[in-house]
Amino acid sequence: MLTAVLFGFVLGALGSIPVAGPISALVIARGIQGRFKAGAFIALGGGTVEAIYCFLAFWGFSQFLEDHPIIEPISRGVSALVLLILGIVFIRKKHEDGPNEATSRRLRDSKRSSFFLGAWVCAINPTVIAGWSAVVTTVYSSGAVEFTSRQALPFAIGVALGITSWFWGLLAVIRRNRERFSGNTLTKVLNAVGMLLVVLACWFAYRFVDYFVHPPDIARLARLALTRSHAVWAMAPA
Repeated sequence: MLTAVLFGFVLGALGSIPVAGPISALVIARGIQGRFKAGAFIALGGGTVEAIYCFLAFWGFSQFLEDHPIIEPISRGVSALVLLILGIVFIRKKHEDGPNEATSRRLRDSKRSSFFLGAWVCAINPTVIAGWSAVVTTVYSSGAVEFTSRQALPFAIGVALGITSWFWGLLAVIRRNRERFSGNTLTKVLNAVGMLLVVLACWFAYRFVDYFVHPPDIARLARLALTRSHAVWAMAPA
């Protein structure tokens, strides 16, 4: 059980290192704005939902997405819209918050609203299950961990801890170094984060349109679903 938690922790942390993602962008932006509590709970919300997806992937839930392929393009369309809105908000930021405004915004950053923002942004992309299915299958096939059904929850908990710990560490680094930069520099960083979100939105929008312009081969998807399902369900006890 402890091994499953440790493996989940490491994989969750490593998977969070790339900054080209909506949760990463939101956490970095909140940190730059000095809204560290909001960033911490956004990370916690996103990590919780991703751990749930990891748990579902362990049980072969990716088969559900393969059986209902329309979920994937819909989630991409929603993701594109959300990321575009967030990106525009950051790009339009023209100056660093003054003391009164910054204090007011921090007061509005409740733990609940920040947690659900992170959870919602992660939840609108259910294809994360496919990614974790690949990870779980790879780890299982390597023989490094002998997964059983009892280890699904410890593994998912480890993933949540790994993701959250990485982002909290990142916020700590930002907090320590934030005062070294001018307000103008911080604003430029926020604008850059906004442009990154817009680029991601365009990518999701492209994938959304491409699905309907070039529909996937149903037979190929069925074979892929069967392969994934067999590999993941092989972990369950007889």
